[in-house]
Amino acid sequence: MSALTWKWRASIARKATLKRAGDVHPLTDEEFARACDEINLNEQFAVAVSGGRDSMALAQLAAAFVKSRGLKATAYTVDHGLRAQSAAEARQVAEWCNLIGLRHRTLNWVGKKPTSGVQEAARNARYFLLARAAEEDGIGAILTGHSADDVAETYLMRRERSNSAASLAAMRSEISIAAAAGEPIRMLRPLLSVSRDELTATVKARGQGFIDDPSNEDASYERVRIRQRLREKGAKETTSLVADATEARGSAEKHRQFELNLFKHTGGCFYAWGGASINARLFAEARRDFANAMFRRLLRAVSGEDHPPAMDATMRAAADILRGKTATLSGAIAAPKGDKIWVYREPAALLGRAGVAPILAQNLSDAKPIFWDRRFIIAARDRSENMRVLPLGAKNKGIEKLLFYAPRMALQSVPGIFDETTLIAGPAPLSPWVNGINIRALAQERFSGEIIRFSEV
Repeated sequence: MSALTWKWRASIARKATLKRAGDVHPLTDEEFARACDEINLNEQFAVAVSGGRDSMALAQLAAAFVKSRGLKATAYTVDHGLRAQSAAEARQVAEWCNLIGLRHRTLNWVGKKPTSGVQEAARNARYFLLARAAEEDGIGAILTGHSADDVAETYLMRRERSNSAASLAAMRSEISIAAAAGEPIRMLRPLLSVSRDELTATVKARGQGFIDDPSNEDASYERVRIRQRLREKGAKETTSLVADATEARGSAEKHRQFELNLFKHTGGCFYAWGGASINARLFAEARRDFANAMFRRLLRAVSGEDHPPAMDATMRAAADILRGKTATLSGAIAAPKGDKIWVYREPAALLGRAGVAPILAQNLSDAKPIFWDRRFIIAARDRSENMRVLPLGAKNKGIEKLLFYAPRMALQSVPGIFDETTLIAGPAPLSPWVNGINIRALAQERFSGEIIRFSEV
């Protein structure tokens, strides 16, 4: 999204939020239609509906929009199973959605729940379930009810942890998500310029019921504490934070583009086996703060980890590499060799080490692709009950040519396809299919940040 569009959104958000001090108006169908046109919504879509006031306002607006445009929409409700009332609430949401003409599906997060980091785990599960359902239903876009207040809350939460532009950047109005190895789905946030008070006014004006989740008042959660603080400070504080977050988004996008360009400038190359390389001399000559930021992004891309290493650790690793030393951090290894710096997955992170169990074998069939180590998508044309995916480890003799002249150790963390104990396929640099098996590395996709993949729950 252009800087001009972000400035426009910031202006709208500022005006909308200031209404809280006086006259707050419900959102009209025409205003929502303009927001949908802004994000090019002209296809069948889904609406994420929890039953709260924001999402029920979105459901009402979406129902009117599809009727006016001759489109189809489906409402998805994720039942996280974290509260005794959640199943009954999901049934109530289904009834409301059916009454306004939206097809409804309840998506259940089943299995054991974590005892800590519950909100982050629930978010990851929710996005996985939403993306998988959309792919199953042949739907290319999902709308969420995030508002200007969510932008302000997220910005303040992140500001208390970091002051980097990337950390502080406002939510984007569009991202691409995928359920593990699934196809990318557009996730759209058409209400980022609308205040929560306006959305509350919208549901009340339409006589629409909603459910207030009691966990939204549980001060043991960080977001709830932030929300309470903002409520006490009033609309002007929220407006200011939205403007700051929007400015940070523009800055973060500039930094991202610069890092992508710097990777190319330093002779960066991604390989079918999942690693990457950059030119050592060009990396040494690059401005250090930009080079370190690009290097940090590259480490995350190649390691398969959810988060990049800390910047101070990245800076120390970069300094070691420029002195000719090999560096290991956050599940990745960076090794200077000749005129290149090679970056690849740390074998011990897959094969096992103190405190880290080895990755388990995964069965491969033609039923669905495998999202392996968050670094590869592996698919089979033909069913075989005996095919398994494992890291090659030290048993990789005879296939060194897959890596050309990369460090031999890098081969240990490459996926191999075994039929019983016989290796039948590995990543191929020239042909996408080998022995009916396709192995696609995701390092370049992860480096660009254009698709966010959520692991299966």
